[in-house]
Amino acid sequence: TKNGVGFNAELDSEFKGEPTVEIIGEVEDQAYKIVWTEKTSTSYKATITSYAEDGYSTDYTLYITRAKSANNNLAALQVVDLPADGETLTIYPVEFNAETTEYTVYLPCTAQTLPDVVVNPQSVYATANITVADSKATITVTAENGETKDYVVNFVKEKSNIATLKS
Repeated sequence: TKNGVGFNAELDSEFKGEPTVEIIGEVEDQAYKIVWTEKTSTSYKATITSYAEDGYSTDYTLYITRAKSANNNLAALQVVDLPADGETLTIYPVEFNAETTEYTVYLPCTAQTLPDVVVNPQSVYATANITVADSKATITVTAENGETKDYVVNFVKEKSNIATLKS
């Protein structure tokens, strides 16, 4: 066995899964073995042993890294209301764009509670936290690298258009 050299490779920051390695030997039917010695969400390390026909082998070390994702955008934002009595689901129109960070949703004047905000981050490595206070929902999206972005949904009750007296 001879000691080989190390090789470095980088994956896209949004790469998900386990990387695959394609080995191309000096000769067409060269044998090799890959042993993964480290696997995390941002780094992989493998020892690749290449075998010669005469019994000698050479070990190579492959280091693969994936930078932490900086994607703190939402892929989708919906505002929905399912009444407690299980009647009709109401979906409030929101023209969502990942670059737009503030929205206004108009609620009927009879609304007693705020609707639910449902979100989906663009990156599988991002998280979203929703807090609701004072007729507004704030969605904080945190990228894997810790960078945050806030989206705000303001809820405004429409004014009543009833101008008649009961008695």
